[in-house]
Amino acid sequence: VLRAYTGVGLAAAVLLAVNWRAGDYFVDSRPDAVATLFGLLFLVLIYRALERCRPALHLAALACLLVAFGFKQTLAEVSVIPLLSVWFSDRDKARRELLWLLAPLIMLGACAAMMRMFFPVAWHFIFEVPTWFPMVKYRLIKAPLDVLSAMPIVFLAAYCWLNEKWKEPLSIWLFTASLVLFAAGSATAAAVGGSINRFLPALYALFAFSLCRWRLIINAQPLLTATALL
Repeated sequence: VLRAYTGVGLAAAVLLAVNWRAGDYFVDSRPDAVATLFGLLFLVLIYRALERCRPALHLAALACLLVAFGFKQTLAEVSVIPLLSVWFSDRDKARRELLWLLAPLIMLGACAAMMRMFFPVAWHFIFEVPTWFPMVKYRLIKAPLDVLSAMPIVFLAAYCWLNEKWKEPLSIWLFTASLVLFAAGSATAAAVGGSINRFLPALYALFAFSLCRWRLIINAQPLLTATALL
């Protein structure tokens, strides 16, 4: 029972931490939080679908991705995570499940093509207008450093994970998701008008990865863990 309550407490702490790091973005009436929710649901469902070979879960995952894309088109970044994660963890499985792994990319590509053909005005504002805002080069470095500087636990988790001889599939998924979402968030936050909210999906992935490595960290590196938490 205590273990279950601990999990709930950690989940609540992650939500509060992400909201704080994003400048209380949860209280703004914008689509980012909703899009992030459905984007993360997509990752959870497709992970379970590949683990249990359940086509129904694949379809539910694709539906969540479509909703996320409708709310915030930059959430298309999550569509490449399953392909990369499975390829890094089990290439034989990646070849067997290639159609399902490519399905998210094919679906979003088809949606974008249909939008350009049948809804040119929406295409203009969604895909063309954002290209008008130039990227501020120094923010490519400053924005990610601002985020990571307050999360030393991530570095400790990554250090411990990289030194493991065997890496479980879930940890590979979380590590891949952290890299992809953080890189995408860094690029979009560096553009004129970009802000910390572009790191919302990445923050969830980073916290999830850190918590996934929590047991190893506290057992193997107690002093470093205490320092990172401070």
